[in-house]
Order: sequence, then structure tokens, then C-alpha cells
Amino acid sequence: MKKYFIFLTLFLLTYSAFAQLPKFNMQSQREKMIEQKNIHIKKMLQSESEKTQNQEEYDVKYYSLDLIPDPTTEILTGKVQIVGAVLSSGLNYVELNFINNMTIDGLYLTENPGTNLTYTHTNNILTVNLDQDYSQGQHFDFVVEYHGLPLYGFGFSSYHGSPMIWTLSQPYGARAWWPCKDIPSDKADSVDIRVTVPSELIVASNGVLRETIKEGANTTYWWHEKYPIVSYLVSLAIHPYTVEYDNYIYNDLADTMKIHFYMFPNHVNELQGINALIKDQIGFFSDIFGPYPYLDEKYGHADFLGGGAMEHQTCSSFSFWNEWVYAHELAHQWWGDLITCDTWHHIWLNEGFATYSEALWAEHAYGHIYGPHTASMYQLQESFYLGPGTIYVEDPLTQTIFSGALSYNKASWVLHMLRHVVGDTTFFEILSTYYNSPEHRFGTATTEEFQELCEQVSGMDLEYFFHQWIYESGYPIYEYAWTSTDLGDGTYRVEGYIDQIQTEYPLYKMPLDISIVSISVDTNIVTHTLMNDTVIFRN
Repeated sequence: MKKYFIFLTLFLLTYSAFAQLPKFNMQSQREKMIEQKNIHIKKMLQSESEKTQNQEEYDVKYYSLDLIPDPTTEILTGKVQIVGAVLSSGLNYVELNFINNMTIDGLYLTENPGTNLTYTHTNNILTVNLDQDYSQGQHFDFVVEYHGLPLYGFGFSSYHGSPMIWTLSQPYGARAWWPCKDIPSDKADSVDIRVTVPSELIVASNGVLRETIKEGANTTYWWHEKYPIVSYLVSLAIHPYTVEYDNYIYNDLADTMKIHFYMFPNHVNELQGINALIKDQIGFFSDIFGPYPYLDEKYGHADFLGGGAMEHQTCSSFSFWNEWVYAHELAHQWWGDLITCDTWHHIWLNEGFATYSEALWAEHAYGHIYGPHTASMYQLQESFYLGPGTIYVEDPLTQTIFSGALSYNKASWVLHMLRHVVGDTTFFEILSTYYNSPEHRFGTATTEEFQELCEQVSGMDLEYFFHQWIYESGYPIYEYAWTSTDLGDGTYRVEGYIDQIQTEYPLYKMPLDISIVSISVDTNIVTHTLMNDTVIFRN
């Protein structure tokens, strides 16, 4: 390991002087949220989750879902229209993800319901034989009718004696309740969602509520999401909610976006305070990331019983409530919804960004109280992690995708460290550029693509940084010592070394901040940033 000595007329300052930030208690809540997601994943892994070769050959353009969830029988009846564009030179069948226990009642061309299509439904794949050979660029368009009791991803529950119907599809759960290409790399350009329920129930979902139609004892809610959306973000939250509205005013007070709160009636009073924070959080994240991506639709969130919280596009779902989980799921509207990880290997691009956004909110909201190190202290207290494992998920089928230690905590530190490596101004320029990038906006991204963007904006070679923190396991362990010598003229010489001593992990190349405080009545702090892989002498 390499050592370096520092000669300064000051002495080293420990970090403990800054450790005054109170506990925000997000760590334990995040662990509960992750636990619930992983419970769902264990159920979902019974279905094959990798993209099939056939799914490489078409691009989904549109879904239309017509759903009737029966809270009495707990049977879901559905009709889904699927429109796709052919990417290969020829295509005569389409493979969709759909679990086997759901029963197919009909499969036909949308424009000609009398033209039935043949199919097979095995190994949780619905193979639809098209009516002809389709050439590259042509569109197919068919309807699947079905019914059954979803095994996961779709819940029939009750709350205080009333039905509470909910979805939680990340990562592989959409296929449990509707036939789709359940792959994060392929977003539908738009989705219509029509849900018919007993009239005492209210349906919260994605996008804009186009229409409510009451027929007899039932009401149909028609939601339309006009922006690209990945299958796992299509959601329902159904209950006799108390619904309250607020307004987010933007564009120099010229425009307004509606905010929807779907609350369990007994929660209304306790949620008033934190719900009021949402406008400020939207405004803050819009300032540092870019405008809220769905301004002409809505921001919404709904109470549900799915466990944890989930960033469903334009309408997040919550089973616990505080300003930090609000900040986390709200930030996902940018990082996870607007720009989605291309595969589950790169889930840190969703979860690490949202977790670090909690620290950014702490810095913004409480920095005036706790000082310039507020984000660092939030990270130390709420996202601390020292341990093995890579942030990159090498095998999503066998490894934990939603690792609190890696996908959330360590990944959030990657962004905090990147901020220091490139500097504040450049870091936020990176986020703004990422938000606006035509290649990723309303699309997907990989780690390599994000690294390339960071290098383009910063002008720096960041291969060492991303390789060691995303693809390598572990962390640096430092040993250090220093002595000071009184030079007799009111100054001191400080001599010291810093050494990486870890044995099971490689040498990490990182900048280190050495903070120095003078011994005087008027304390003066000076911080020197030094790379830890070079020998440096200073006088």
C-alpha cells in the first residue's frame, strides 16, 4: 500500500465535531420496505424472469387494460389489448409473460373479434400465434381475455371492514395479473386502465382520470397514462378512500398541477402535516433535477396494504408514512420512472438515486440548522454500510435485487462520493444532463451509459471510480497517524501518514479530505483534498 506524508503548519481535525445531527429513523423503515419487496420476489421467482429471444423481436407500443376485480370472490377478470411494433425481419408469434394459473377465455384480433388466434400457455409464457407473418416496422394488435386469482403482485385485502385491493408488481409481478412483456427495458408508449368496482370503492391509478361511469351498483374508473411506462409501474389502489387535493404551482405561478391524496379515512388527521411537505419536495427536486416529469398529469399517492412503499408512476403507494419515505418515492418519479434501470442488474440507478435524494432533502430542509455537512451526516446515520457484495447484481434470478445494504445504502454513497470527486457544480450538472438526455429520458439506462454521461459532463476519466464501487466488493480501510512539532515561532509542523490496510479488497483510489484547524482564539479550518494513491509532500 502507498503512504504519503503531510507537512502543514496546522493540526488534523476529527470529524466528530460535526456529529450532531439527530436520528431521522429512515434506516429501519427502509429495511421494512425492502423486506416486503423481497417477500414478493420470492413468490415471483417461480416464474421465468429473463427476456426471451422472441421478446427481443418486438417493441410494445400500447396496452389497454379492462379489469374487474371482485372483492367477494377475489377473482380478477380482465381484457388486455396489446399493440406492438416488429423489430426483426419477420415475426409470426409473440411471447408474453403471464403466469399459468390464470385462465385464458379468449384471444382475438382487436379490429376483428371474430378472428380467433391460437396460443399455448406453458412455463408462465403465453405464446400467441399471429394471423400472418409481420415484417419489420409493422404493428400487430390483439386482445387477451382471462380470469383467475393472481398468486402475487395483486392483493385482495380488507381494511377496517372495507375491501382494500392493491398491486405491487416490482420486479416480476405484473405478469401475475395481466399478460404483458414484463421487462424493464421495454416501456409501453401509453396505457389505458379501466377498472370496474362496486360504487362505494375508489380506484387510484396512473396518469389522468379520464372518466368515471356509474352503471347500477358499479362504477368504472378510466385512467390514462400518456407517458412511457414500464409494466411494473402500472398500479391499482382501491378502497373507499378519503380523497383530498392540493396544488403545485410552478412556472412563475403561471401553471398548476393537481396533487391527489388517497387516504384511509382513519389516517387523514395524522397525514395532514407530512402531506403538506409534498409541494416543497416537488419544487426542490424540480430545481436540482429538472421539472417534475408528469406536470400535465398529476402527483398522487395512496395508502395501501402491500407493505413498504412503491413509486408507481404518478401515484405512489404507501403503507408507512414520513417525510423521508415521501422524499424517496417522490425522487423515483425522476430516477426509476422517468429513467428506469435497463435491467435488474442495474437497480442501483433506481434505488441508489432515490436513497441519496433523502440526503439531498435533509441538506435542503435542515442544512440551515445542522450546517454544510447535513447530507454527509444523513448518509452516515441512515445509509451506513460496511460489508461485502457488489452493487451490480450479477444474477437477478439468484441474488437479492433489493439489497438494503447494496442497492440502497452503498449505492447512495456512490453518488455522494461522485459528488465530491467531480465537485458540486458538475455533479448537479450531471443530474440535469441525465434528466434531459434524449437517450434516457422516458427510457432506460445502464451503469455504463451513466458512467459515459458523467465522463462527458465532467471531462474526467471515471473508469476507476465506477469499476471499484459498482463492480468490486468491499471498501477501503485506513490506518493513519500524525505528530506535530512546535517550531517555536507560533507555528507547528504536522507530519503524518495514511495507509490502506484492507487485505481482502483491492486498493481504492479516492480523494481524502484532510481538515486542519489552527490553534488560536479565532479557529480557522482549512481542508486539503488529496488522492490516496500518490505520495505527497507539503511544507
